[in-house]
Amino acid sequence: TNVANDQLSDPIDSTEAAVNSADSLPLKEAMKRFEKAYIENVYRQCGNNAILTAKMLHVHKTGMYRKLKDYNIK
Repeated sequence: TNVANDQLSDPIDSTEAAVNSADSLPLKEAMKRFEKAYIENVYRQCGNNAILTAKMLHVHKTGMYRKLKDYNIK
């Protein structure tokens, strides 16, 4: 499945809950929550395709597989 950037819904919208619940978190933890929510949103929109997600986010596929594992995104 090929998904163009302009076909994805705004992944920022789905991360608002992660950011809003992070009002008094250290920056590092807030960034982790944002990254997880952002990756998970794009991954779902890419049909749970890690390689396509990596391409959409401009990261190497091995890095994407590592992030998916680290954040327990299935």
